[in-house]
Amino acid sequence: MKSKTSYFNPTIFKKNVTHFWPLWSVFLCYQIFVIPFRLWMEMTKPNYYAESTMQESWVYQVMKNVIGVGLKPLPIFLFSVVMALAVFSYLYSSRNANMMHSIPVNRMELFSTNYLSGLMFLIVPELITFLISVLVCVVNQIVHIQYLFLCMVYMMGVTFFAYSLAVFTAMFTGQMIAMPVYYFISNYLYVGCLYLVSSLIDLVNYGVESYWHPGVSCILSPIYYLGNNLRVKGLYESEAHLPYGMEVIGGELVGIYVGAAVILVILSYCLYQKRHIECAGDLVSIGMIKPIFRWGVALCGGVGISIWVAEVFVTQRKWSVYPLVSVSIVIFGFLCFFTAEMLLQKSFRVFQKKRLLEWTGFMIVAFAVLGLFRMDAFGIERYVPRIEEIKTAFVYMDFPIELKQQDIPRLLEVHQMAIENKRSYTENKKNGDDYYDVTVIYHMKDGSEVQRRYPLPTQEEYIQDRSTPTGQIIAWEKDPEYLAREIFGRDYKNNQYHSLGIERINDSGHIETYMMDAKEQEKVLEAIGQDIKEGNYDAIYLYSILGHISQYQNTFTVQYYNKNGIYDNWNYYYNYGDNSRDSLMSVGSYIPFGPSCSNLVSMLEGEGIIDQTWKLMTCEEYDKIVK
Repeated sequence: MKSKTSYFNPTIFKKNVTHFWPLWSVFLCYQIFVIPFRLWMEMTKPNYYAESTMQESWVYQVMKNVIGVGLKPLPIFLFSVVMALAVFSYLYSSRNANMMHSIPVNRMELFSTNYLSGLMFLIVPELITFLISVLVCVVNQIVHIQYLFLCMVYMMGVTFFAYSLAVFTAMFTGQMIAMPVYYFISNYLYVGCLYLVSSLIDLVNYGVESYWHPGVSCILSPIYYLGNNLRVKGLYESEAHLPYGMEVIGGELVGIYVGAAVILVILSYCLYQKRHIECAGDLVSIGMIKPIFRWGVALCGGVGISIWVAEVFVTQRKWSVYPLVSVSIVIFGFLCFFTAEMLLQKSFRVFQKKRLLEWTGFMIVAFAVLGLFRMDAFGIERYVPRIEEIKTAFVYMDFPIELKQQDIPRLLEVHQMAIENKRSYTENKKNGDDYYDVTVIYHMKDGSEVQRRYPLPTQEEYIQDRSTPTGQIIAWEKDPEYLAREIFGRDYKNNQYHSLGIERINDSGHIETYMMDAKEQEKVLEAIGQDIKEGNYDAIYLYSILGHISQYQNTFTVQYYNKNGIYDNWNYYYNYGDNSRDSLMSVGSYIPFGPSCSNLVSMLEGEGIIDQTWKLMTCEEYDKIVK
């Protein structure tokens, strides 16, 4: 009679269910609280739309918020690693490992039973949660149950992947404490390495700043990528700003991770079949992984600490970056490499000839890569975009300027000059001479972004010469159009000013606000506009070179309305392409000015707004009075 091969052991499964019931009970309670309980609480709250046509929009908003919380991947990943650690906990004790593998159960049966046990502890609570959520919807007469179904399907897909990755990670170590650490590393290793490389490029390469631009490849860091790309989106009417529907985004992504989970399950079983019982208690249970472990700790730890040290010392002192990074990598790379070896060997006697040679090999590789960045072998430092690739460009010295299309070719020339003058500009900064950091940002037509930052000299000869990068940028900042955008917002031509006041100061330092009538307001705005055209107002805004020029303690308080919404220059710069126009229709702000604003000063004196009692005072004059 043929022996029957079993792939599932009911006895072990029942033991897991009864032994680990607190874990799956906690997960069930969490799921119920996050979705059906919160849904019930939100739907039973008093709302002002119950008898109106806006009721459905309110329901969509509530479901969007609840489902959005339920789709967050981090809690699912945390519970997954706990379940995997529980059902395979016997692998981390020599006594338990020998006992489990001595019973008359083959490894296939043992693996599949424990794997399915942990998976059921996660999937079944999610299914129960969905059924309770449907019941809540029925009671509250909510008909949009399809979104809850999508949420459940996506959550189960994420759970399948998260748990499979946890089981796969569990096969690499014989220590219970190490397993969740490895799991965390596996979820953030790729994005962490990208960040380290980008930080190293920012340090070593001249002018390169914010090279960190995570893309599609970060799918290799699951929690990070799912957190950013699996979400629920409300569909809004453009005028009423009320949701009329929902869309759960990320279905294809979940499908990719489900496919990856199948591969992980197969690999996990293969590793389990070849796993030695004697490895229980070892930090790394697979011999061929140990060199990778040593190099990984030395690379991530050594380079990461070196970057941090370099950033601290370069900021505080005028030290050269490359020598500092090189020395730091030698020191911290050595410490991290042999610390990893000590953990593997469980001994301090690790300075053997073989390991010293391996560390030497690591340092050769590390310096080769560092040297490639230093020599700009990848062309990062020398890169200047082509004009046909650029959607729009910003230059930021004293305030951000979105250049007109006709000015972008000149910006590319300025960019190239900044690269060609690398040696003189860096020496100027290192010697402590006058300089100002200037940022250039290109928003490309393919949706990417290129950002560079250069220390441009601000001595008089550079400022006056428009053929230099400094002179050209100063000329742009003095342009009346760009300056008006900075003072009154990008859409300043459509502003409607409804309140304007000025702070007046008497000889004792007392300040009062004088509110102007419509006629005075019109004259003030006309005078400010004339000063902007004549270049009188730039003295207040060009901090890089004109910070020594006196500015009045007095400021204007202005409130204005814009039917198109407020276009703040700084919000537009920092949030380009992402709701850069504020939803507010009106705004209040302060407008500084100084003695150089001759038209404005003459107007204030001519109208009697400023007289012998209520005066204009520079900041220096005011400080002398109040002190």
